[in-house]
Amino acid sequence: MNILAFESSCDETAVAVVRDGRHLLADALLSQADMHALYGGVVPEIASRKHVEAIAGLTDQALRDAGLTKRDIDAVAVTYAPGLIGAVLVGVSFAKSAAWALGVPLIPVHHVRGHIAANYLAFPELEPPFLALAISGGNTLIVDVADYTDMQVLGATRDDAAGECFDKAARVLGLPYPGGKPMDQLAQQSAGGVYALPRAHVDGAPLDMSFSGLKTAVVNLAHNAQQKGEPLDEPALARDFTQAVSDELTERAALALEQTGRKVLVAAGGVAANSIIRADLQRLCEKRGVKLYLPPLKWCGDNGAMIGAQGYYEYMAGVRGDMTLNGYATMELDKVVWREEKCCKCDQCLAACPNMASAKVREYSASEVMALLKNDLPFIRGITVSGGECSLQRDFLLELFTLAKKKKLTCLMDSNGSYDYTADAELMAVCDGVMLDVKAWDDGLHRKLTGMGSQMVIDNAVKLAKAGKLEEIRTVVVPGYLDSEQT
Repeated sequence: MNILAFESSCDETAVAVVRDGRHLLADALLSQADMHALYGGVVPEIASRKHVEAIAGLTDQALRDAGLTKRDIDAVAVTYAPGLIGAVLVGVSFAKSAAWALGVPLIPVHHVRGHIAANYLAFPELEPPFLALAISGGNTLIVDVADYTDMQVLGATRDDAAGECFDKAARVLGLPYPGGKPMDQLAQQSAGGVYALPRAHVDGAPLDMSFSGLKTAVVNLAHNAQQKGEPLDEPALARDFTQAVSDELTERAALALEQTGRKVLVAAGGVAANSIIRADLQRLCEKRGVKLYLPPLKWCGDNGAMIGAQGYYEYMAGVRGDMTLNGYATMELDKVVWREEKCCKCDQCLAACPNMASAKVREYSASEVMALLKNDLPFIRGITVSGGECSLQRDFLLELFTLAKKKKLTCLMDSNGSYDYTADAELMAVCDGVMLDVKAWDDGLHRKLTGMGSQMVIDNAVKLAKAGKLEEIRTVVVPGYLDSEQT
């Protein structure tokens, strides 16, 4: 299976062709690092515009390098989150157009999942389960990878990502952007041990990390030395800073290995290219008898190959996007858990699900529903239960309406007419009315729309009307298919 993959979440435009998730056929990439170095960091608007300029040409190049034509492409994969929103949208928009034009499936891929999957290309023998340490400019996560698409975040940074701290520390030391490689080179010039820098711990979350205090400490050291006219041992500071980052990462990785019992550790992301961190992880794994996979340096940074690799496994798991696929600046890596106290109604939890199912669904008892209504009771006259087929929750309805009647509330529900409410005297005693959906009066059309004939619905409408329980009839109009005369 040949997957055309796109990555544009930050300042690299990348297009790759990957076969069966393991074989790289082509990887075309254009980095904007030199351009953004002028500003000391990525300028989102410039990054987006450069993606627009480069993505079509890189696509042609990737197909040529792979020795394929457009007709040889079986699916299109694309990073849809997280990242700089304008940059992400360039890739998503182009990928949607390509998938539509080629008539092939569209596969949305989480950026960090892609980083982890880069190891599948480098190490054919690597298979889940394993523990992953995903460390990049925008993300720092400890992930339990149970299967190719079944992942759980065990720990994460509470503030700055490790890569972001490297860039900011590098700027303070007068090093160019991006700061990871220059910091690594400078650190190699010293044995360190000169500066005492903090290692943060998060109360109640031993696998979580924090790097903002470390970043601030480096900034303060540099500024204080400058203000006092004192010399700053830059190689030593670079070494001690890098060691502090590495200590936080390796300590959490060791604890996660202990808690999960995993015997394989996989590093991923741009910071995984750091020589000191790689050496520390190697020592950790040798000491504990754990197999370590370190990605080749060329696949530590952003690239299209990693998206093609993960895209294959997402495809095999049934993940599909359509022409409504959007891009997102932030997105959970693992199973989406909705937290009411943090909800900002952005609906990213809904977008994250390949089945477009809401993570906000909660289970309530009838008494819990009434408790939620407590403060609203002085201002409402009744309640309506809607959504799906209410009769499937008959016992819940009976209990809820019984409680509502004690508060002198009117009780209504909607129905598709597949349940004979008039035969349920107990429920009808506490129900004031049914809102009946009649999709079409014509039996054939109704059957085509719903899978059942219309006669049962019509009979129920008559029975409810005679019993004084028919609150309203709702019909459907589809121009050119189901016009107003038919409904």
